Amino acid sequence: MVKNSLEKNLTTLYHYATVCSMDTSLEYIKMCEKAEEIQEQWYPKCGDYVRLSNKDARVTIIVDSPTWNVNDGRPDRFLTVAFPWSYGVNTDYKKIHEMIWLPRQDQLQGIIGWRNDPYCGAMLSKFMRWYNENQIALPSMEQLWLSFVMLENHKKVLDGEQWTYLRK
Repeated sequence: MVKNSLEKNLTTLYHYATVCSMDTSLEYIKMCEKAEEIQEQWYPKCGDYVRLSNKDARVTIIVDSPTWNVNDGRPDRFLTVAFPWSYGVNTDYKKIHEMIWLPRQDQLQGIIGWRNDPYCGAMLSKFMRWYNENQIALPSMEQLWLSFVMLENHKKVLDGEQWTYLRK
């Protein structure tokens, strides 16, 4: 049963990763690693992109449920698969503190928390106003949305390689 579940997850994730364009650049990885507030609120789920904190050059994807710590009943380790798959499937169990979460655009938009806007109009309008007023020059939607989330939720902006509190 576990093998069938894992095979289904791998097939789904392979399709998702080959169809969708996700920013896995070193710049985005650094932005995410320094965004401590984002990392602290993360709970790993199947389909999450992560970079191993041991500086392994590959980005991996969480593909299966966690193993559970028998002492406290909390999730302990999560099964990951190396990405891209051109190198073959390489699975491994990793602990949360060994991973840097690379949120997708949809996850970043979910963090904003505008749940009362069924058509996303207010969120998009505020995002576009912020973008137009600041002329942010970042190469991916993930980098743009991470910058927006850090400003909206934590009042921080990227200052070189660090997130710092916005000065008024």
